[in-house]
Amino acid sequence: MRHVSAALFALAGLSAAAGVADAAPACLPALATRPGSELTLGSIAGVPLACVARGAKVLGCWDIDPRSGTLTARAVSAPPGRSIEAAPDAKGCVDGYCLPATGTAPERVLMATSTDGRHAVIGGWGSGAVAVFDTRTKKLLRSFDYSGKTDDTIIGNSVVGLLYIGNMLYVRGSDAGPYEAVFAIKDDGTRLGQLTDGKEALFSIDEGSASALDAERLALTDAFFQQLVIISAKDNSRTVIKRPFVLGPCSEDDLDVTEPPKKSCEKHFAKTFAPYSGAELVALPGGDLLLALSGKAVGQLALLDSKTLVEKRRLRMPICRK
Repeated sequence: MRHVSAALFALAGLSAAAGVADAAPACLPALATRPGSELTLGSIAGVPLACVARGAKVLGCWDIDPRSGTLTARAVSAPPGRSIEAAPDAKGCVDGYCLPATGTAPERVLMATSTDGRHAVIGGWGSGAVAVFDTRTKKLLRSFDYSGKTDDTIIGNSVVGLLYIGNMLYVRGSDAGPYEAVFAIKDDGTRLGQLTDGKEALFSIDEGSASALDAERLALTDAFFQQLVIISAKDNSRTVIKRPFVLGPCSEDDLDVTEPPKKSCEKHFAKTFAPYSGAELVALPGGDLLLALSGKAVGQLALLDSKTLVEKRRLRMPICRK
């Protein structure tokens, strides 16, 4: 799938990483439309935002007016719940959050604050270790391992991202093949296992996405956004909504991420499916969903009905000429 660079954001409260976009204009940089750049949606206090990075360099962050697509430059800061990549110092600390002593400090870790702002987590180091901190005191509260015993909750995949919603950690694990799973773990270390579609089918977000929909809900989409699974962090309840679309000249086989679509399907695929690869969502205060399209449609936002996923309209974020 289109992996979003974890370096997009500076974690809220990490003074060493946080910064203000330097006189950023009210438009996305032209580089946002080119291969190698990443555009990610987020939300702070109900206000949607977009951030653009190219490799490890953050090009800027902007608040989005969901009525018009107008942008306002803002501080480069991570929406609560999203992970960033960070490099601990020689003592294993990042901005005062210090890992338990385990010998050599890891070169890279993943960090996130909880959506309620009370806790921070560092993961993706060692054999699957996670450390939870109090954001007010920066003291270590507890640490645990999400690998260890072999059962159906073990995360054997390569960890590529974390989401911290309420008291739940959602760990994105990518296989070598075209498959990316999401595993749920309570921040006390209780492992709930790989997420499903609410039935028995395991859910892959390869060519799909995992988003903090709001402070209490996780949103998962499968390949090319065929369906949306919304999971409550409070009670693990699920809502599954199928996106309305017409297969047209395409078949189910054309949505297989391992092969390109057949020639007769290419035009329809480019319009109906390709722009939804890796597309992230946020919930708006009024109830609608905002989705950032990808590929050749990067810079466009789709406003969706939250119950039916019917597209109400599209917005275009302005893109700088240079």
